[in-house]
Amino acid sequence: MTTLKARMTQGNVMPWLTGILLGLVLGVALLIVTNAGAPKANDPVAEGVAVTTDASANEAAQKGNTPATAGVSQGSQGGVSDSSTNGSQETAATVGDPATTTGGEGEQEQGAVAAAASASASTASEASSAAADSTAAAGDAAAGQTLFAGTCGGCHGAQGQGALGPAMTANANTWDLAGFTQALREGKTPDGRELAPTMPRFSEGQLKEQDIANIHAWVKSL
Repeated sequence: MTTLKARMTQGNVMPWLTGILLGLVLGVALLIVTNAGAPKANDPVAEGVAVTTDASANEAAQKGNTPATAGVSQGSQGGVSDSSTNGSQETAATVGDPATTTGGEGEQEQGAVAAAASASASTASEASSAAADSTAAAGDAAAGQTLFAGTCGGCHGAQGQGALGPAMTANANTWDLAGFTQALREGKTPDGRELAPTMPRFSEGQLKEQDIANIHAWVKSL
């Protein structure tokens, strides 16, 4: 009788223990599943809805803004700093930087030196031309007298005293070299008056510039 009662008690306890164990296993499993789906403390919250890191990344990718391209970092107090703004500031900071303007200043200095050299060469050339003109203007009076006698003496007299043409002392000895050359080349006085058709218009082949300068030097001596 005692044995039978013990067996009955043992049979009632085993299902009870099994049920308790199953209940514990199910409870632990539910806790694990619940904690896996619950929001974490460090997940961002937007409008009362917990957003996981993966969801935020997906949303940024759909908008075309990823952490690598957006350049936006959120501070602990909600401050936002844009890397593109910093880039603009850095670019603006380089304007007027001696490192970026040295080349331009060097080119300006080289241009100024080249301009000065060109002006100096031009001045030297003008001085040389003026010296040559001065030499030509001075002429050779002795050579000019010989040329005048052979070329102009038939009308103006061998000594320039005048014959068919006026004397050289009438006006010609007061003309400068440019006016005297105009009279011999174009047949016009320095004031533009046309000379008589009998006055020859001498070409470069007949009288060179130096020849005219020599004649002018002798006429000026009268």
